[in-house]
Amino acid sequence: IAAATATIPVLTILAIPLGVPPETLIAGFFGGLVAVILLNTVPPSDSGAWAAICTAAHRMVVTFASSLTAGYVAPMFSGIIAVIPGVSPYGALLGSAFLVGAGAQRVMAKAVEKFAPAPAAAAETKAPND
Repeated sequence: IAAATATIPVLTILAIPLGVPPETLIAGFFGGLVAVILLNTVPPSDSGAWAAICTAAHRMVVTFASSLTAGYVAPMFSGIIAVIPGVSPYGALLGSAFLVGAGAQRVMAKAVEKFAPAPAAAAETKAPND
């Protein structure tokens, strides 16, 4: 009689194991979708077919980034939420993943604005053409 071993699903991207539970990524993905659709974090651009394709691609990348952010950051917040009496740890994990996925877009945009150099400053650092 062969014994079956229990396996843990390992989520990989480009053969790199991510080390996050898939359900937190899914909850973060839905949080990112809510932010894109209801909070309009990626507004539509000009009219035209090419602009619609670019906007759709931008929305997909932003939602994917929110999902990854939620997968890695949500376990920290679920520990804080799980101390509330009556809240299950699994529910706290999924709820915090959803909230982090929804809020990650605004937080990441503010971080990029804060730490990225201004376009004028980047233009001044270039060497002049002689």
